[in-house]
Amino acid sequence: MKIDNSFPTVFWGKDKSTKAQFCPCEEIFDSSLVTSCMVCAVHENKILLAKPPRGWGLPGGRMELGETPEDCARREVYEETSVELNSLKLIGAWHIEKLFHSKYNGRYPDRAYQLLFLADVKRIDDFVASHESSAREFVKFDKVQDYHHDFANFAEIMRYIRKCIRRQSRA
Repeated sequence: MKIDNSFPTVFWGKDKSTKAQFCPCEEIFDSSLVTSCMVCAVHENKILLAKPPRGWGLPGGRMELGETPEDCARREVYEETSVELNSLKLIGAWHIEKLFHSKYNGRYPDRAYQLLFLADVKRIDDFVASHESSAREFVKFDKVQDYHHDFANFAEIMRYIRKCIRRQSRA
């Protein structure tokens, strides 16, 4: 995957021990390095946000043993939001690199990818808060900044997501 420097490099973890660089892509080059998946699910011109312990953001999480990225995306979205997805389209990935080992990144490999899928909603079930997520909300695109726990580092990716949605709707 070619790194696209038009997206800002961000540092994850309270100690900034992990570097993340977002890159647009439509295919996975090395699925063995994929550790987690995030999903931008769209319904009635709103996007689905979940509120796990880290704060409001796109639903998603870690892959389980033997799971495909698509299976992970569907499972994580349902676990966090009680929303079932229709089609999934890979639109990007974060290239993740440990700068140093810490308690915040200890369970992750030194280098990995976190995928970003675009999806539409198939079914919305009743939401029940759990350890996965305390809330879910379908939010208008121009209101995401009022929710997202780290919107300053997400704003450029949000603009990219909106471009992907416009392209998809024209196709």
